[in-house]
Amino acid sequence: MNITFLTTSYSRFKGDDANVPWIEDLAKELVKKGLSVKVVAPHDKQTKDVEIMDGVEVHRFKYWFTKSQQRVAYGNGGIPSNLNSLFAKFQFPFFIFFFALKAIRVVGPKDIIHAHWSLSGLIGIFVKFLRPNKVYLSIRGSGLRLTPRILMKFIVDNVDLINVDSNEYSDKIKLLGTSTETTEVRLKFINLDRYNRNLDGGQISKEFNLEEKIVITLVSYFLPTKRIDVLIKAIPNIIKHSQKEVVFLFVGDGPLYNKFKIMVNQMQISKYVVFTGIRKDINQILSASDIFVTCECIPEEGSEPTESICFSNAVLEAMAMGVPCVIPNIPYTSDYWKDGFDSLFYEPTYSSLGKAILKLINNDNMRSNISENGISFFERHKFTKERVLEGVIENYKALT
Repeated sequence: MNITFLTTSYSRFKGDDANVPWIEDLAKELVKKGLSVKVVAPHDKQTKDVEIMDGVEVHRFKYWFTKSQQRVAYGNGGIPSNLNSLFAKFQFPFFIFFFALKAIRVVGPKDIIHAHWSLSGLIGIFVKFLRPNKVYLSIRGSGLRLTPRILMKFIVDNVDLINVDSNEYSDKIKLLGTSTETTEVRLKFINLDRYNRNLDGGQISKEFNLEEKIVITLVSYFLPTKRIDVLIKAIPNIIKHSQKEVVFLFVGDGPLYNKFKIMVNQMQISKYVVFTGIRKDINQILSASDIFVTCECIPEEGSEPTESICFSNAVLEAMAMGVPCVIPNIPYTSDYWKDGFDSLFYEPTYSSLGKAILKLINNDNMRSNISENGISFFERHKFTKERVLEGVIENYKALT
């Protein structure tokens, strides 16, 4: 079976964890299962036109005069963030044109096209209009949020099978009135060789002076939609009522990085907060962590949530490492997680978040139980490598 991935982001080199490594993991594992896999993805600085990476044939397209000046793909936040730049907006039509041109050249007449994100689905449809290829579209939240409704409907109406990873996305697609079948097979699996609870986080503890402290970690891109300010506002009350010494690790970077550092200083809590910047050793950081927090998708005060946390990579990676996760109780959360069993819910306010974190800080048994049950989450929800691969291959076979 021949598969061609169309994707707006792919590992630029081995170990490129900053750019959706789970797509590379999926491609590599499909090759091990005997499938032929090609990838069409954009160039970046120092990348090759064509190369074989772990048996996967990677073809990259250039969309500007020099690779060093390309601004649409890669970087922190990916395309949605990059398009805040006027230069990237100007390049975007060229990005689409050369993406389609490369796809037409690379996709074989009998290849199944696996399009990752809605923009890649649009490119797959261009190819499909010229040849009898089938298009399998993996939908993600950013595509549903940012793609104009009329264009999104065109895309879902013209692909052959849609893959989602939550009831929420399935419901949103149904609202478009499409007749295209939607299958609920997980899009990704967590690399349990890398995110392994047996890793030693001692080096991280030494680097940031974390010994004998309860470590509360957040891993995120620092954007307004990530609502990191909610956690910062909760810190003073947590410090006041905690029965143990605590430290907060803020891992990542982004437009609001400096603003949050100033906010922490103004609140006079800087001795309890460490901003690590971007790190490639997230697994080591999680190994040194006692509690993981996500604030993503918490609405502005008086507003409704825009979407659920869905299957956040950051949350899944923390759970795989055995780190108890504190997650917002917003629509669809309870479809998958169980409050007090494999995670701890909080209402989407900073006071409720603070109370949930305190509950875990002061209860060793609860942290231990949620840690164990969080690890079993992967088998219960078909997130193990074998279950994901089986489901994806079954869907490919349905299109042959």
